[in-house]
Amino acid sequence: MNPRSSWLLFVIGAGIALASMWWLSRHALGLAESEASAREQSRRDAVARVALWRMDTDISALISAESATSVENFARMGRIPEAGGATGDSASLVRIRFEIAATGAVSGAPGVLERPVAERLALIDVSGSELNTRALPEVCLDGQSSAMQQTDQWSPQQTERQSAQSDYGNRSKAVKRQVDNAMVQQELSSSTSYRQKASPGDDPPKPLDKGSVVRGPMSPRWLEPDDLVLLRPIERVGQVSLQGCWLDRPALDARLRSLITDILPHARLVRAQAGDPGQYPLASLPLALIPGDPAPDPTVRSPIARTLLVAWIGIGCALAALAALLAGVLALGERRAMFVSAVTHELRTPITSLRMYAEMLGEGMVAGGEQRARYLATIRAEADRLGRLVENVLSYARLERSSHPGRMCAKPLAELIAGCGERLTRRCVEAGMELTIDLAQAASAQVIADPEWVEQILFNLVDNACKYAASAKDRCIAITAEMVPGSVRIAVADHGPGIAEDVRKRLFRPFAKSAREAAHSAPGVGLGLSLSRRLARRMGGELELEASTGEGTRMRLMLRSGVQV
Repeated sequence: MNPRSSWLLFVIGAGIALASMWWLSRHALGLAESEASAREQSRRDAVARVALWRMDTDISALISAESATSVENFARMGRIPEAGGATGDSASLVRIRFEIAATGAVSGAPGVLERPVAERLALIDVSGSELNTRALPEVCLDGQSSAMQQTDQWSPQQTERQSAQSDYGNRSKAVKRQVDNAMVQQELSSSTSYRQKASPGDDPPKPLDKGSVVRGPMSPRWLEPDDLVLLRPIERVGQVSLQGCWLDRPALDARLRSLITDILPHARLVRAQAGDPGQYPLASLPLALIPGDPAPDPTVRSPIARTLLVAWIGIGCALAALAALLAGVLALGERRAMFVSAVTHELRTPITSLRMYAEMLGEGMVAGGEQRARYLATIRAEADRLGRLVENVLSYARLERSSHPGRMCAKPLAELIAGCGERLTRRCVEAGMELTIDLAQAASAQVIADPEWVEQILFNLVDNACKYAASAKDRCIAITAEMVPGSVRIAVADHGPGIAEDVRKRLFRPFAKSAREAAHSAPGVGLGLSLSRRLARRMGGELELEASTGEGTRMRLMLRSGVQV
């Protein structure tokens, strides 16, 4: 498969992976948003219920106190609470108390009931048949809504609706129970007071007759346009009248909001409307709570965004790693293809020469002994060339398969160079070059290295100098050495044309020479310098290009110095 097809498949696969990740992220964020919205709504509902319980509990105390007020003293109280009536803070919520007779006449405390107020109160229906139904919102108290009765499907919204209705019913029952208890306590108190005042010879109380007073509990009702009154029906001698109190709406709103400021700082109280899902109706008054935004809860956090960010970073790193791996594999494949091509070209020339000279010698086409010796020398040179090529390839393969550091030992530099000096000199003589070795003060330095690897590195460097500096006027190849802290620096320099800038970037890459470059350059497959650098690094040293100008090339080999431990 060519590189273009490989990259195309990678791009398609990466696109599919990114598209899938994008879809999953969008879906996960949508679910997280829905969950967060449901959680926030549930939290808002819970906070609203707490607020409703606080307000209903407070208002039920007012309604209970007003319901327990005696019938005889109610209308005469006006703004002034009496014993058995509303006391404390609850009294500040009542503007006036009044009584509406069956004829529609309105009475109250002297000097309290102004004419416009009396005219508005006179519009109230004294029959009292609609006291409850017209005041409170239409909320089902049995726990079943019409929407639930129309469908058998269950949903979180239905569950929340049923919970809200159940809570409303519980609060309504609590308010009614508190009002009933207050009325019972008032009746018991009145009965006890009567018995205490009666003399021992008095007859016991008689059963109630038609002249008795019958009163009902206080019920809230709107007084248009936007005022609230508490009314209770009174029956005297078969005549029905109403007693009630006019609530101070601004003071009432301020009082109720002050009870819930800590949990609902932005709450509002409005007139309750039946069927409005955004309202939370009170059970004690025909008011509804608009909660607004509750106080923030710092413990509510969603980890999905952070998880998705980590996932995107992970898939990005994975794609980058795959791209780098693919690029490396393709580059390695290209270099190996170039290597095979270069090796093929490099083997063709010596094999052709060997075959030609061997056939000439075998068929007796060479007459003179001098010419025969020259042919034999050529055959030996080509065989050595093939041997060096095979040796480099095998050495590189061994380095690829193993991380063995070599047969390291400590030797004087002079002894190390002397071991390979004869081979280096012979190679220079074959190429018509002159080799000079100047170790100076570094000759006695101890070097920690593998002697065979050092010989192979130096031979590759000298062989390159012989091949690429063959046309130089100065045919001297110099090997010098010097001591530096912790190491010994060995330099191999020639006087050839140097190395071009574009070649320097890939000078130490394996298989960097193509067949075309091999055909138009000195013999070789571009493996010697890469192998030499790997051998140097395996011994703890380094091989690098020190200088390359138009007047020659200088390679530097660094080896560790010291005593072997």
